[in-house]
Amino acid sequence: ANNHQFTQGLLQNESLLDRIVWIPSTTANQVPNSKQITLGFYKKFPKIGLNTSIEGFYKELTHLTEFDINEFYAISKYNNWEDNLINNIRGRAYGVEFNFEYAYRDLSVRFNHTLAKSERKLPDGSDWYPFKFDLRNSTNLNLHYEFGRGWNLAVHFLYNDGIRMTIPTIISATNPLIDVTGFHIEKRNNFQLPANHRLDLSISKTYITSRKRERVFGLSIYNLYNRQNASFASFKGVYDKDTLVGFTLKKVAILPFLPAFNYTYKF
Repeated sequence: ANNHQFTQGLLQNESLLDRIVWIPSTTANQVPNSKQITLGFYKKFPKIGLNTSIEGFYKELTHLTEFDINEFYAISKYNNWEDNLINNIRGRAYGVEFNFEYAYRDLSVRFNHTLAKSERKLPDGSDWYPFKFDLRNSTNLNLHYEFGRGWNLAVHFLYNDGIRMTIPTIISATNPLIDVTGFHIEKRNNFQLPANHRLDLSISKTYITSRKRERVFGLSIYNLYNRQNASFASFKGVYDKDTLVGFTLKKVAILPFLPAFNYTYKF
């Protein structure tokens, strides 16, 4: 496959909170291009209700654009933004994906695991570095069971390696009197957040009314074991009285254990 995209998202680390700024292709940055090849093997085992597949892929990307690493924490990068970009970045991604589907009577199970690598390379000839969403391992497991009499149970387990972030190697107070901080960054995406995983559960009961209408009562729980998955990280200053003496990096989790009740009426 050979594709072109006339807009692209700039991933950056303002306050270490993920943001994407979408920009069009202009005279300052070329149209991104991607070429991909995929090879797969598929096999069905109807006697035991099992479907399997294995797919490998390799993808090359050209004419990518990112913010200059020295502008990651500068609000001024939005002014004359075309002057704060690095163009002609190359990219590559490759990996293998495993899929298994099993169905027997009232039980169905789906399992998917992807082992992949995604990298970028600057036009200055420096080494390849990991892309922000270089999720080396990604796993999904879904289970659905029908108990009968309208009862249904669904279980979903998710696992992903942590996303990458660019953090300064050295942080210094360049002018403590006006709280101006200087950042020195040696390499992009040099920090990885912890792995993200959770277990979701839902159970529902379906009723058919005398008028053949359908009512469904459901209870679902997101993040059953209350895993504190880090969505991003933020800097916290360390002070000795009124003097800034250092920084700490604090993970921020957004969605904890979250139950929900739902009701559906179909007519």
